Amino acid sequence: MKLGFSLRNLSIAILLVLIGLAIGLCASILFLDSNLPATGGNKSSNSSLDDQSFGLPAGTPNSADPGRTNSDYTAHLQQVVQEKSAFGRSVRLYSMLSNADESQLLGLLNDSNEISQVVRRIEIRTAVFRKLSTLDPRRALKEIQHMPRMEQEPLIAGVFQEWAAIDLNHALLEGSKLTRAQRTTALRAILHTRLDLSENQQRRIAREFGDEAAGEGLISEANVGELLENPEDAWNFVLNDSVNDAVQTQSLVQIAE
Repeated sequence: MKLGFSLRNLSIAILLVLIGLAIGLCASILFLDSNLPATGGNKSSNSSLDDQSFGLPAGTPNSADPGRTNSDYTAHLQQVVQEKSAFGRSVRLYSMLSNADESQLLGLLNDSNEISQVVRRIEIRTAVFRKLSTLDPRRALKEIQHMPRMEQEPLIAGVFQEWAAIDLNHALLEGSKLTRAQRTTALRAILHTRLDLSENQQRRIAREFGDEAAGEGLISEANVGELLENPEDAWNFVLNDSVNDAVQTQSLVQIAE
């Protein structure tokens, strides 16, 4: 009797285990079915997320958007101009430019003529010219000559900052051919970018640009920047160095502040 009772209990236990496994299997199937990615009608909702990949604002072109036309860039440029946040504008702008080719960049420069706000127009053009400089710096420099004279200085600075980073020798060669005012702008951009240059190299470059005074002034600014934690030392350095104090007015003002 005891043996029969034990066998019956064991059978019941095994049956309950099997029932439990069956219930668990059914529940798993239902769960997986309800969480499978939707197809068909939901495809458009998934594609809308693509525009926000890597934290980009919706609608900003990125490397996942093939075959963009100049008209696409025109539309996105309007979004950049309308963006009120400076940070948001920068994100949209540089995301838009990251994969633009030369033709699209030239198209954007043409479209920028329609931007009425001068500050906003220069901001956008500077970014476009920086990108163009990474593709064809000579073309970028040539296009700047067609821009309004009052806008050329920041554009030239942007071009030579990029150019000096990727090809210093050619940047020096082309920069030395500019007008005096433009040479000074290019010189400052190059020396501010190439912090790896020694003071002797900076002086040599300044001589090639025919503006040793500007070169000495930039070297002085860099040295003063390192001494600003002790304003008295910085002040004495500026007054006692070999550079004309008139050239170092900005440094003296910076120390005084």
